[in-house]
Amino acid sequence: MTDKLSSHFEDLIEFMDQSFTWCAKESEEATSQVNEILSMLLDDANRVAAMSKETLDAIGSMQEIISALKPSGDREAANRLAKALLEAAAEDQDVNQFVSPIMEALQFQDRIHQNMNNTVKMMRVWRDVRYKIAVTGKFSNEDRIKFGNTLLECTTMVEERDLIRRHIEGVEPENATQDDVIFF
Repeated sequence: MTDKLSSHFEDLIEFMDQSFTWCAKESEEATSQVNEILSMLLDDANRVAAMSKETLDAIGSMQEIISALKPSGDREAANRLAKALLEAAAEDQDVNQFVSPIMEALQFQDRIHQNMNNTVKMMRVWRDVRYKIAVTGKFSNEDRIKFGNTLLECTTMVEERDLIRRHIEGVEPENATQDDVIFF
């Protein structure tokens, strides 16, 4: 029974992982759209003529960063992109008008990607605890709190931790750490 149960959990986690991978690839469309917007901006002769050399250089560096970001989802490259976007926005009002929606799209993509990764991690923790319960038939209050604290370690955002705390009393309180989300 426990081997069959474990096999079902593994199938569920594998399905979730594959589903989340697909979702992450779909969400990368935002990055492609950012690159297209930047390309259109550089190709627009009227705007290009009115922009300073610093703005044009910043946009060019953004394109390089996006190219590096696409295949790997590199968080450091994403942070460099955010910085370059904000610098370009400060240089030119036209650039500023399109930077805000781009930043929002990139923030959304990062949050979704992290939520999906965290959910897979939490499912693995849940599977291990369920397996232990199936074998031992025990799940004490101490085990429940340990389970909750282990789930907290899988999170990167305050909202995730708050949700766990609402459902599992006795877990560790929030400390002063910040979310591990790009652009915030």
